[in-house]
Amino acid sequence: MSKYFIAVYTNACKDYCDQVFFKRLSEVTRSGNYYMTSIVDNTDQLKNQYYLRLQQIILGLTPQRWKLTQIPIVKCDRQFHVNVGQSVAVLREEFLQSGCDRFLIIESDVIPPVDLLESLEKSIEQLPEDWGILGGLYYQGFHDYTLTGIQPTHHALSGCTVYRREVIEQYPFRISAENWAAFPDAWICHDVTQDGKYKIFNDHDIQCEHLHFDGYSRQSKPL
Repeated sequence: MSKYFIAVYTNACKDYCDQVFFKRLSEVTRSGNYYMTSIVDNTDQLKNQYYLRLQQIILGLTPQRWKLTQIPIVKCDRQFHVNVGQSVAVLREEFLQSGCDRFLIIESDVIPPVDLLESLEKSIEQLPEDWGILGGLYYQGFHDYTLTGIQPTHHALSGCTVYRREVIEQYPFRISAENWAAFPDAWICHDVTQDGKYKIFNDHDIQCEHLHFDGYSRQSKPL
């Protein structure tokens, strides 16, 4: 069984679904088929002490091998992009220092199936040797829900996505002023595709629930 490093980044703007998310995360990690879970809080501490709320939620779940980190926030015009970029950079570095084979990002408004790790293992066994990224479905309007099974793609969103170690070693997550519509998941897929060494897939049989804020914002509360 592969060793999974589960990477989560979150923010107080996701507090509407945090208890549901972390409860499911604790269920996913009870299978024991993983190495550790690292959670990065990128909330502006001057606005919200969300870190304290996260501590209480996590403490109540008595998880094993979970780490919670709060990163400093630098004010800028592209706050959301920078927050995500800084968070995945921290998580990537932790992964590279670990002995894990797989880097699994689960975004904090995406609710994966309880048997996620087992499903990923079975799917990876079916992939060609040059696979690099495998994503699950969660985004209506982007993902094609009419398909089934494993399908090739050029862009695997990072809501529930596993990356092989070699991909994380060779391609840092990044953001760029070249295109502010693109987040780190888009850039890493772009870089992998440009090099042509690894292939990208979605598993249309791994379907997650995507929880939106029921209010004035389509995805979440504002930062």
